[in-house]
Amino acid sequence: WTFQWSAVHERFTARLDEVEVDFNACQGVNNNNNNLEAYYKRLVEEGRATQAELETFQNTIVGNNCDSAMKELLNEKGYVYDPEPTLEGWTQAYGKGSLVPVEHQLLRPGTHFTKQGGDDPARHLNSNISPVFYAKRWCASCVASHREIIYKRLTAIPEDFDFYNLFTENWVNSPANVNLLDFTLHSSMEDALADKNPWSFCNYNDPGIGFPRDCGPTNRVNDQWNSLNRGGQRNVAFYVWNENPSITDEARPYPDPTVEFKAVEPGFCVNNGADQNSGVYKIKEGDFETAEKQLECATWCAAYPGHTGCEAIWNQRNRGCYVHTEPVTNGNGVANHACWVNAETA
Repeated sequence: WTFQWSAVHERFTARLDEVEVDFNACQGVNNNNNNLEAYYKRLVEEGRATQAELETFQNTIVGNNCDSAMKELLNEKGYVYDPEPTLEGWTQAYGKGSLVPVEHQLLRPGTHFTKQGGDDPARHLNSNISPVFYAKRWCASCVASHREIIYKRLTAIPEDFDFYNLFTENWVNSPANVNLLDFTLHSSMEDALADKNPWSFCNYNDPGIGFPRDCGPTNRVNDQWNSLNRGGQRNVAFYVWNENPSITDEARPYPDPTVEFKAVEPGFCVNNGADQNSGVYKIKEGDFETAEKQLECATWCAAYPGHTGCEAIWNQRNRGCYVHTEPVTNGNGVANHACWVNAETA
C-alpha cells in the first residue's frame, strides 16, 4: 500500500500497489490433492482420524455420484421409483436426469399438440385455425420461481418449427417466438388459462442454451436453463397439455402502441411529478435510443396486461425496456429516457 496525505483536502488517500497470495493445496493420499475424501484418508493414515470416522464421512460425501446416491437414499427410505411419472392432464414429451430420460415426438414438427400448420408468415397474425397450446417445464433442481413454468402459445408458427429443439437446446426469438407477442410464460396453469401475471423479462439466442435462458417473472434470473450439451439444469421434464388439440381460442393480434399509448415524452415516467418505482417490470435489456428500438419496446409494453405506461432507457447502467403497471402521468424530461402513458388511463 502507498499512503499519501493531502494538505489541501486534509485527508489521506491509499493505493494498492502489489498483491501477494499464498496458496496451499489440500493434500490428499496418492497425490490426490484438493479432494476432501482423499484428505480424510490421509488423516486416517496419519492416525488423526479413525477408519470408522472415515466410513461415516463417506456416507455423506459421495463424490461425483450424486444421482445414484440420491436414488439409493430414496430406495432406503421406501420410495418407489416410477419410470414414467404422470401429471394429471399432461403428457410427458421429454425428460432427463432424475425426471426420466424419455423422448416422445409430441414436441416435434407436425404434432397436433403444438398446433403447427402453414408456412405463411402472416399466419402468426391471423389464423383461422387456433394456434393456442400449452406446454409445461418442470425442473426439480431449479429455484422456486422456475420449478414450474407454463409456456402459452398465442400465435401460429411455420409448419417445420421444432419445439423440441427450441425447448431443449436453442431458445431463440425468431421465427415468431417473442415473449408477450407470440407466447407468454406463467408460474401456474391457473394464471396461464386466465391470462394473468405473465413473465415480463425474456432473452434468447445463446447457441446451445435451451428454455428459458434467463427469462424471469419480473427481471433476469440466471442459470435456470436446460441444455443438451452445455450443462445447465440436469433434472427437467417437458409436458404438453392433453387438451391442446381441442383448444379453439383465436390467434392474438399484435398490439398497436400508437393506439395503446399517448405520444412518447422525453424523461422517465412519473406520477404527478413523483418517480414511480412500484409495479415496474423489466421486459428487455439493452439500449433503446433509436426510434425502431423504442417502437419495439412500446409494442412489448402494450402487450402486457394492465400496463399503465412504458419506459425506455439507454446509455446508462439500468438501460432497458420497462413496463409500468401503477399510475404514471407523464415523462419528466430527463435525458436518456422515453416515456409512454396509457391513452385510456392518462
